[in-house]
Amino acid sequence: MNQNPNNSIMVVGGANIDILAHQHVSGEPDSHPGEISLSAGGVGRNIAENLARLGQPVCFITCFGDDEFAGQLRQSLSVPQVDLGYAQTLEGHRSDSYLCVHDTNGEMVTAVNHMPLIDRITAEMLTPYRQRLRAARLIIVDCNLPAETLSWLAGLDVPMAVDAVSSAKADRLSPLVGKINIIKCTYAEAAKITGRTDNPDMLARALCTEHTDIVLMSMGAEPMLLATASEVMRFTPPPAEIISVTGAGDALFASFIHHHLSGKSITFCAEAGLRAAAITMGCRQAVHPEIASL
Repeated sequence: MNQNPNNSIMVVGGANIDILAHQHVSGEPDSHPGEISLSAGGVGRNIAENLARLGQPVCFITCFGDDEFAGQLRQSLSVPQVDLGYAQTLEGHRSDSYLCVHDTNGEMVTAVNHMPLIDRITAEMLTPYRQRLRAARLIIVDCNLPAETLSWLAGLDVPMAVDAVSSAKADRLSPLVGKINIIKCTYAEAAKITGRTDNPDMLARALCTEHTDIVLMSMGAEPMLLATASEVMRFTPPPAEIISVTGAGDALFASFIHHHLSGKSITFCAEAGLRAAAITMGCRQAVHPEIASL
């Protein structure tokens, strides 16, 4: 689809098949009865689909395999507002995949990711798209990308939002001091980025002082922290029926960004993001098809 680059959000990240197992009973490690499903996933892909369903023009840059799952992943993004014109298909490669086991309450027990294709999203691959990226309204990335790719994108001098993804990969953001506008992270990820172990408020302030303008810090069952240069606020998530937690954080981030770009107050953006996460936890897919109904 044709879009005005100046109105587009560029999302650079992975697309993978989610293999989700939901246990019907809990117990010692064993073969338990349950339900197994396949759906489209990937942090970048989830954010791109959520933004498009919320009405934002999105260009998604990724690498697809050439197996049957690749067709399913492309089909999942055949919604208005998504441009896949810069996505690449790598012949002879399987699609990236993510396997997750949920307990009877929908909480993650364990997960395994197999994502070699995201490592193919390099500065060399992206260089032909440099002009389009520099014209973007915002670039959104996640720390599954190689550190060199994150650094190259940060050097484009375009507003950038980053999902830290995991504490194992969050330190890829440490060298990018002052080049990020929004970070979504957990306490552990924030500690890895900054090299500090302060209390949550001080850690969030340190991130704002040293690295970014806005911090969204997930605290598990505790209220989410939102930090800016001037204040740290707490937001309690609304009640939610939990079927699966997969994709909830991506929905939160996408909704926050959508409303932030629409000029809404920071409080409104945070509350909308938490509502998006809550509705997403109520479905088995990583993206709720009715996300725009919020």
